[in-house]
Amino acid sequence: MQLTILHFLTMKKILLSLLILSAFSSFAESSSIVLKGKKAFDKVSNSEIVRIKDFSSIPNYIKFKKGKEFPLGELENWLQHYVKSDEKVGLNLIKEEKD
Repeated sequence: MQLTILHFLTMKKILLSLLILSAFSSFAESSSIVLKGKKAFDKVSNSEIVRIKDFSSIPNYIKFKKGKEFPLGELENWLQHYVKSDEKVGLNLIKEEKD
């Protein structure tokens, strides 16, 4: 009898864990907008795909058209366009790796 109760509790924990994981996965997927083609280009020049999370005005993923990639040196100025603040936006290099 004890083995059956232990088995039941273990299965209950596994099922609950899967349910929570599924809920978080669907929430994360539904909380972003993916723009493609002309809509992406209208949001970010020279882009093919733009993904924006609902909690930020800054795109969290941009795929640029081949040969139209964004110059890395202009990234800080570009980000300032999306930040609705008088404060200067800055980036710090944390780590650099070679491909």
